[in-house]
Amino acid sequence: MRIAICDDEIYFIENLEKQLRICLEQYDGGHEFAKYSYGSQLLLAQQENRFDVIFLDIDMPSISGFEVAEKIREEFEQTHIVFVTNKNDLVYNSIRFEPFRFLRKDHLTEELPETIESLLKKMRMNQQYIIKKEDAVIKINASDIVYVESQKHKLTFHLTNDKIVKNDRLKTVEKELLPFGFVRVHSGYLVNCKYIYSIDATTIKLTNSNHIPMSRQRKAEVKNKFQQYMRTI
Repeated sequence: MRIAICDDEIYFIENLEKQLRICLEQYDGGHEFAKYSYGSQLLLAQQENRFDVIFLDIDMPSISGFEVAEKIREEFEQTHIVFVTNKNDLVYNSIRFEPFRFLRKDHLTEELPETIESLLKKMRMNQQYIIKKEDAVIKINASDIVYVESQKHKLTFHLTNDKIVKNDRLKTVEKELLPFGFVRVHSGYLVNCKYIYSIDATTIKLTNSNHIPMSRQRKAEVKNKFQQYMRTI
């Protein structure tokens, strides 16, 4: 997840980044941070490499957070905007920019953890995943993948109502899907935690009643990651 923080108060930027890292350390996936003191800097960076979420101060010099949000909304509908401010009365003016949340700076410690949990849940539900084959490019929702199976250098994506087969390595796909609630349960299987019903000694039962083999040495890790996933739903 690529995260941008834009605020004209340097000490607040550092504090917010610190608290974000604390909130995110319990979840899997890499997280990149970029920090800006001016809205103009953020807009330039957004054009080069879109951020997944932007924590944006409203009251800034030169160009306000609302003006920045308006420009971002014109081109980047999928970017999540979280307004942060001490001016609580501005919450009503922020609605037209469709922010994900409105955080009060003086309540950051209490409000930030819930914001992160809800954000990760929404991203997992809406994240599109692209499967590139030799003859086609297929776009699906990551949440529709039940599990991925590897056999003889071929991957089978078992979807809720379909199957897709392609040539690839499970290790490569694992890195791509890890941030969205997937866990490696076996050398040949990657499972979406959303569809785990129960975990036994060497088997995982899915919500569709299918059974997936699980390596004994992976059991502790699978249980841990499943518990992490459950905390976000």
